[in-house]
Amino acid sequence: MLNRNFDSRVVIQRLRDKNLAQNFAQFQENGAQIINNPQTSDPSPQRIGQYYDGAGTAVVQNLLGGGYTVDLGATANFTPSTIPPSPPTSLSATAGDASLSVAFTAGNLGTGSLINYEYSIDGGVTFTAFSPAQTTSPVTISGLTNGTTYTVALKTVATSGTSTASATTTGTPVTTPDAPTITGITAGNQQLSVAFTAPASNGGSAITNYQYSTNNGSTFTSVSPAQTSSPIVITGLTNGTTYSVQLRAVNAVGSGTASATTTGTPVSPATAPGAPTSLIGTPGDSEVSISFTAPASDGGSPITNYQYSTNNGVSYTAVSPAQTTSPIVITGLTNGTSYTVRLKAVNAIGAGTASSSISVTPAGTPPAPSALSGVGGDQAIYVLFTQSSNGGSAITNYEYSVDNGATFTAFSPAQTFSPVMISGLTNGTAYDVLLKAVNTTGTGPASTSISVTPTTNTLLSASRLINLDATNSSSYSGSGTAWTNLDSGGSYSATLQNGPIYDTSTPTNKYFTFNGTNQIAEIAAAAAINPTTTQSFTAQIWARVDTSSPNFTGGDGLISKQFGAGSYDGYALLVYPNTSVELTMNGASVNGRYPSSTGVYNNGWALYTIVVDFGGGSESPSYTYVSTRRVISANNNESGMPSQAPLQFPRGIQDSGSNFCPADVGAFYLYNTILTQEQIIHNYDATKSRYGL
Repeated sequence: MLNRNFDSRVVIQRLRDKNLAQNFAQFQENGAQIINNPQTSDPSPQRIGQYYDGAGTAVVQNLLGGGYTVDLGATANFTPSTIPPSPPTSLSATAGDASLSVAFTAGNLGTGSLINYEYSIDGGVTFTAFSPAQTTSPVTISGLTNGTTYTVALKTVATSGTSTASATTTGTPVTTPDAPTITGITAGNQQLSVAFTAPASNGGSAITNYQYSTNNGSTFTSVSPAQTSSPIVITGLTNGTTYSVQLRAVNAVGSGTASATTTGTPVSPATAPGAPTSLIGTPGDSEVSISFTAPASDGGSPITNYQYSTNNGVSYTAVSPAQTTSPIVITGLTNGTSYTVRLKAVNAIGAGTASSSISVTPAGTPPAPSALSGVGGDQAIYVLFTQSSNGGSAITNYEYSVDNGATFTAFSPAQTFSPVMISGLTNGTAYDVLLKAVNTTGTGPASTSISVTPTTNTLLSASRLINLDATNSSSYSGSGTAWTNLDSGGSYSATLQNGPIYDTSTPTNKYFTFNGTNQIAEIAAAAAINPTTTQSFTAQIWARVDTSSPNFTGGDGLISKQFGAGSYDGYALLVYPNTSVELTMNGASVNGRYPSSTGVYNNGWALYTIVVDFGGGSESPSYTYVSTRRVISANNNESGMPSQAPLQFPRGIQDSGSNFCPADVGAFYLYNTILTQEQIIHNYDATKSRYGL
């Protein structure tokens, strides 16, 4: 340090120069007291003894210059004191992104020069020097947390020391929000509804609104009125135009980062869907499967389900659970019942236009045939059975087993009614027979088995009153009008009228051809062959109806013992062009007509049988058979037979000059009893071979 020796008079002079000599402060410095007498260099301890009001170390130092030692006289040295800086004042904080900018008024630097400032963000508990140093207002405090409020103080750092702490101020760092996330866009009429999740950070300041862009961020528009929740609806758009949408959040600082772009296209108002088309129904067991083509238009809203009607649109049921693809399966239906089905598509608007209708009949496989019984035939078995149901679909065939179910064979050609005939067997061999029914759905379960043995049969003779056989020369000699009855001692023989042709081209099967104009065979009425309410008959005729003949008309008959107009008493078997037959049974109180279904006969040879039981009712029905098949069951409750007609064939009701049937006839049998179906089968099997069956 530089030393300067001053005579007290020099000091006084300098003090005078500063107008301060009057009251120079007395103080202790370096162990020496300034003397009272400023005029002398008195070496005694008393030195300048009067105070200069307000004077002190700083005053002396300012007067003499810092860093100097003053030698007042020969015995005492004076060293001016170091004065520290004062703190900054008037602090104010301005928020920044994770920072605060603190403006202030600098404090007095004391005897030093400014080096730096220190700051505190915890209210003055701890201070940190700025690095790098900051020496001008404002100073920036960084590394802060947005949204957190800080209590800030400053200290001045100078070469003469560090000041005390300033008064505090508070500040909260903030920034703009992060980007929101668009989670979906729902198109509307001239608008888009934009769903989003809020930004992960609001930047330390509450979000006050959002802005949207429909041009990929080129421009943004503030939502008005302000909105802070999802979704945001952007209106005033053009339907059919695709917009590139962005969102950004807004807080007190400003607009944040934009979201990623999501596109959306406003659409015209949605309507109900169009009608499904091309419906196709597939039957199932108590259900139907409906395949279809979806509507050409969904109305602008996705199809969410379908509705179906099974009553031609009277009512509709929604598919449950909801279904949007073909096919639709409708369950809970009744097999064999025809349903008229329509479909409707459903969207958010509602149910659309109904489809055109289709008819479908659910069906399962048929149940097993039951109540099997068998009649042995020549190298054949006839199996009678009951089929309780067809499963909802017509029986198309049966399968049979003759090895107790080990194997099954479908009938070829198909057989669809009882009895079925299994051929190609060995007489005298017992067969364990089972049946299965088949429909369009499939093959049903097997029946229980029965054991049947094929055998040769002969024509039943018991209770037979009439046996007219065109092949037997004892019955017809080959000429004349007499067709002789081989039974009853020749009684009840027939007379051939109007010259039917006798065909002998096949020696084993000779027959008469009746032209359908007026040719018949007639057996005169007689008490023994006249039906009553207590006497039943079975009449059988081997015939081949010629429906192609111009003389064939509906109502022509094969067997007639019935008067025409007037009483109409008696019975007759009539045939019709639609391949149905009809049994008529008239008496004193009942005029009964009992038709069959169609498809029961053709133009081939068949054994036609009628079982006549007047008054039998439901306890003893009358029947009609074609070959082995029962085609008519008639409950006749007639109380009396007042008149009796002759027995004619082939003819229907005996109206004058009409109902003659063009047909070939090979034999006629009459029994004064009721033949069972098994007995009818027996006679059929005994005689069929001569007719090529």
